[in-house]
Amino acid sequence: CRWKLKKLIVLLLLICAVPAYGLSRDPVSRHWEYAFFGGAGTTSMVLPDLEIPNQVYAVSDVAGSFVSTDKGEQWLFNTKGATTIINSAIAQSEYNPDILYILGNKLIKSVDRGKTWFPLADFVTTKFNTHKSIAIGRRNPDILYVGLQNGKIMKSVDGGDNFTEYATPFGTNLSPYFIYIDPTDSYLIVGGEAATGLKRYDLSDDSVSTITLTGTNATYNWDYDKYKVGAVEHFCVTAGWKVACTVDNGDNWTYTAAASSDPLYFMSRMASKYLASTDVRFITHLRRISSRGGTTFMEVS
Repeated sequence: CRWKLKKLIVLLLLICAVPAYGLSRDPVSRHWEYAFFGGAGTTSMVLPDLEIPNQVYAVSDVAGSFVSTDKGEQWLFNTKGATTIINSAIAQSEYNPDILYILGNKLIKSVDRGKTWFPLADFVTTKFNTHKSIAIGRRNPDILYVGLQNGKIMKSVDGGDNFTEYATPFGTNLSPYFIYIDPTDSYLIVGGEAATGLKRYDLSDDSVSTITLTGTNATYNWDYDKYKVGAVEHFCVTAGWKVACTVDNGDNWTYTAAASSDPLYFMSRMASKYLASTDVRFITHLRRISSRGGTTFMEVS
């Protein structure tokens, strides 16, 4: 079961690394290939490089970190200097893409795209769903937020050299599963283990509010992705049966169609990609896929 889940998560997250010509608008592609490194354990996160075509990073919960330069055909260990091989999250700085962070049994940093690593802090976050619990300042790469397994979010203003406790959004030992920072470094939106909705932090005064999305199981907000249409960033989260998106940091939301009618079902992973015109493709766990902006979902085999 873990092996099948590992394969599915890698395929799901690699969709972000596929160029637009590989995502035909109609019909939906049904061609899937193995694209994982073949090691033990679970692939916790896959991250396409922001600038280098075909370069992809992956972290495992027992085998460390890997890099591929051919979109997953071949993988190499990139663990030189790493002090953790039990990993759950990896993030790359938009402002300076040479900077990478990995979080697992430790928090480690690379300033050369993963060729070498050095330790920052003895933070622990090894839960499988905490794969996006690192947020790097979009305008200032020295700003860093890290969600921990004990429920806390830690903040650094010096690139990870020093940290202070910032918040405990959901309570002790209820982990933040993702931390999103908006393009202007003005807001954090946090989703997590507790099915209590999203937390939004206004970074101008550190005030916090709760965002409660509507629909069946819509407070299970375990994953997010973002895409741009022109200069406008769309931030989307899993919300029970649907994907919910906002362009104004959570003041207003639009919803896709429901991907299920099972009362026990909720999406736990997702990816999105803007194709053309008004078409956006969403892929969620359980191989449910939607094009045409989420108006319909279909099974993919």
